[in-house]
Amino acid sequence: MAPTPYPTRLATQVVSLDEQTGRLVYQPYSNHINTEYGSFANDQPLNIVPDYSNVGYKGGGVPIPFVPTLYTVEHMEGDAQATIQAAIDQVSSQPIDATTGFRGAVLIKAGNYVVSSGLSVTASGVVIRGEGSELNGGTVITYTSTDRTSNLFTFGAASGGRSFTSDVSVSDAFVPVGAKTLTVADGTQFQQDDRVIIQLKPNQAWLDHMSDMSQYGWTTTGYDLEWRRTITAVIGNQITFDAPILQAIEAVYGGASVRKYTFDAEIENVGIENIRLESAYASDTDENHGKSAVLFQRVINGWMRQVTAKYFWFGAVSIVTNSMYITVEDSAMLDHKGTLSGGRRYSFNVDDSQFVLMQRCLAANGRHDFVSGSRTPGPNVWVDGSAILSNSDSGPHHRYATGQLYDQIKVKEANGVEGQLYVRNRGSSGSGHGWSGAQVMFWNSEAMIIASSPNGAMNYAVGNVGTYNPVDPDVQEPRGIIQSLGSHVTPRSLYYSQLKDRMGATAMNTQLLPAQKQGNIWSLLESWNGEGLFLDSVIVWYDESVVVNPGTLVSIGGTVRDLNLMEASPSFLWSVLSGPNGGIASFGDATSLNTAVSFSTSGIYKLELTVGDTAFATVDIPVEVDFS
Repeated sequence: MAPTPYPTRLATQVVSLDEQTGRLVYQPYSNHINTEYGSFANDQPLNIVPDYSNVGYKGGGVPIPFVPTLYTVEHMEGDAQATIQAAIDQVSSQPIDATTGFRGAVLIKAGNYVVSSGLSVTASGVVIRGEGSELNGGTVITYTSTDRTSNLFTFGAASGGRSFTSDVSVSDAFVPVGAKTLTVADGTQFQQDDRVIIQLKPNQAWLDHMSDMSQYGWTTTGYDLEWRRTITAVIGNQITFDAPILQAIEAVYGGASVRKYTFDAEIENVGIENIRLESAYASDTDENHGKSAVLFQRVINGWMRQVTAKYFWFGAVSIVTNSMYITVEDSAMLDHKGTLSGGRRYSFNVDDSQFVLMQRCLAANGRHDFVSGSRTPGPNVWVDGSAILSNSDSGPHHRYATGQLYDQIKVKEANGVEGQLYVRNRGSSGSGHGWSGAQVMFWNSEAMIIASSPNGAMNYAVGNVGTYNPVDPDVQEPRGIIQSLGSHVTPRSLYYSQLKDRMGATAMNTQLLPAQKQGNIWSLLESWNGEGLFLDSVIVWYDESVVVNPGTLVSIGGTVRDLNLMEASPSFLWSVLSGPNGGIASFGDATSLNTAVSFSTSGIYKLELTVGDTAFATVDIPVEVDFS
């Protein structure tokens, strides 16, 4: 039985930017309540949109490091599988640097390579790097396997055990979405820095009240959802976590528990970058070839950057099996080869993993391009992405993913027709998909929208341009919180704004390209089309949290995004391009990538960072008059 329509609409935007403070303001809301089942604690406005920003490598706001090359694979003819795997194994056998956490990188020199079977990284601290993702002049690996279940690069082990301490029950009658603190029956079982799992303990009423999910094969034991968290504080029986609650915990629906855990066979600090990966195929509908370019499983703190994948029948990357803190950026999935049937063309996929960030990604000719699988915990974020020639919807695909943000995502079909961005009750589709997700936000995106909400939860769509589909193709359900349909809102990006609020402007600036600060980058992604580095070779910033007066020391820094340039161990030099008459900038170390600077007089100073002989980036720093 479907819930009754959401009874009220918020008078103000559910998340908005305070122009005076520059910080986000959250409007509390009540979850959807099916009044047929009675009035519970969550009919009060206690929930807020969660902070999604704890995502990506090292939890976000941290530049991905450049790991020095330890072993080089020179260009070769014939099957390169054994040679590349031997290089990976050689680096894997080296000790981990206690300071960096890495062993080293395998550099695969520019050229065209053929690989007949998959390549595996099963040790921590190993990075795979090419010399460019462009078709001509980059490192191009063609995967010739006819095993449709195989992936070109696999990071992590296929299996591993888990161990837990005993459950400690959550004693609160209700814990709202967005909260980071809850009360347990016995707080003495925990301490700061414990890694724990918050586990939902749903009862039959929970399934019944969400439009009877039992009819689609859902069971209470099958939906004891889990979120991995780290404890940041314990005060008595109150526990505070590093990331928010993403599903309201209600005693009336079975409550929840907290327990410590250990996962075996995890690896960390691994990545793949600056490379082009293609699958050989026999015809446009052939599926006896490579599944995905890259698979992460049981990986913590990893990345895929500047990778272009082409022709794989499933996708560019799948992040699965309890992986977390993974960044995928500046990457593309082009021209899948295979049919358009179900279970195919999932370009950028997350399944049973959390704390994943996918930014500045392009998908072409896929189906579910920015997507998650069943019971996928959060937070997970897709931001500044474009899906063109799309053949189906993006969004959480099935069986109750929680805590996802689709931020500045554009989906369009052939001939520019608007694509689809959906979170909904999919009913019996796909053998019982049911509710695809909850606490899912569509923010400032462009696509046809469905954002329905289940009982006891909420989905949101704010600032989206596109049609709201009034006829859900599967099951009619009430809308979630829909605001500013047809016009974009501020801030431009919810993710980057949440990151700034949580970690400061410098953390945000380490992730943003200048073009992202100016507006959407969809057309830039389409023009780029996976050929080489996307936009800037170097980006720079300063610590915007500091009010800069004459004599104030302010931190400045940069990131060299051109990995070929970094491979050459370039020099760095900061200089002043312009400033007020008589103004002098004094650098702590003008030859260091990250340093500090002070200024003699007020005015606007334009600083330049030169990297090597060819790469430049500038930043303007306003120095105010000191009235003290």
